[in-house]
Amino acid sequence: MKDKARKRLITKSISNGLLIIIGIVVITCFLNFMQLRASQMKQEEDSTRTLNQIIVTLDDNASQVEMLTYRFHDTNQSTTNSVVDLFMDGKFTSMFSMPIADACDEFASIQSSVGASLLLLVNNDGQIVLAPSTSYLGVSLKDNGFTQTMIDELTTFNDTRRGTEVLATNDNVASYAPVYIMNSYVYGTPLATKTTSYGYFLLMGAKEEMLEYELANLKDVGSMLGTYTVGTDGFAFAVDTSTGTFKYFNDGKANLSGKSYADYGLTNAALENDYVGTQVINGVSYFCVSKTYESTVYGKYTVLTAVVSSQSLVAGRFNVLIWSVLAFIMVSLLIALYTSLLSMDYIATGKEPAKFVLFKNKKNTFYYNKSVGRKVLPISVVGLIIMKTSNVLKLYLKKSSHVLRKNSLLLLMDLSIRALLN
Repeated sequence: MKDKARKRLITKSISNGLLIIIGIVVITCFLNFMQLRASQMKQEEDSTRTLNQIIVTLDDNASQVEMLTYRFHDTNQSTTNSVVDLFMDGKFTSMFSMPIADACDEFASIQSSVGASLLLLVNNDGQIVLAPSTSYLGVSLKDNGFTQTMIDELTTFNDTRRGTEVLATNDNVASYAPVYIMNSYVYGTPLATKTTSYGYFLLMGAKEEMLEYELANLKDVGSMLGTYTVGTDGFAFAVDTSTGTFKYFNDGKANLSGKSYADYGLTNAALENDYVGTQVINGVSYFCVSKTYESTVYGKYTVLTAVVSSQSLVAGRFNVLIWSVLAFIMVSLLIALYTSLLSMDYIATGKEPAKFVLFKNKKNTFYYNKSVGRKVLPISVVGLIIMKTSNVLKLYLKKSSHVLRKNSLLLLMDLSIRALLN
């Protein structure tokens, strides 16, 4: 009887060993999937938060661009108005009473003093009657590249400036919409009062580069995106879907800005709003989160994407996975060993444990040992608590070490600054 029981115990031990191996495979696959999904969900949340911050910054920059653009036009229009005021105060009469060459020199002096790239006095027919050089006199604006539409915009009263705010006006002078020609913005103001027109318009030009110099950093998406870090090794890039190119892409190894995104593996699926998934770009696998962005400054077809390497997600969960599997193996072996010791005790004492049939077939009958189960249950519960506690402890230590490294770096920087100041 005891020999039969020992054989059954050996068979059961082998079965338990196989179950542990199967359990290790199952728990590894399950935890691997769960860890990957948890890492992706957390990264999706972090990436979305970063993209929202980027969008807020872009909106702020766009507002500043619009404000500076308005201020630029408004200042130049006001300068044009001021020159007109000068003419209305008698400068016009005095200049036309002197020799034309002297009048042109005087006009050139005025252009230089206001820093204008262009200064012309024209009549209602669009003929230049006064300019910094006599070579312009009598020439039509059309001969200098102005279209009739441009001339109309400069010499016809308008209430708006290209759909934006009305330009500043004063008591005597109305403001007009600027036109763009020869890399300059040109502003027009009539020599007139509210009741009397003298039949002349003053045109003043300001170089576009003056405005673009002020707006360069604000309009540069790359200079702003380059300041953001996603996760531990990630970054953000922008795509212009209207041209099919990267508006900005720099992973620290390759700068793909201005190049076709399709040539480097990015698919159109990743350019959908709220896209979440994996993309292989320039041979590197990335976990991507995308948002579409529309702006009058940055374009209507911009897609912002925050990415981290897929490898970093794997590395982040590997340690936790190994820790969990080792804890499972230790608990499983402990339970199996304890179960075997209890079974051997029952065999040695000859006691018949309480049990019931789980199922049976023609060759074998499988029992559940209630006596052993009641004693093993507390150890199983403790084992599960140990497994859970080990995971929590591992995550806590990982977070604490990250905070410690960060605080140590800040402390070192603080001490270095203090040392330099002293």
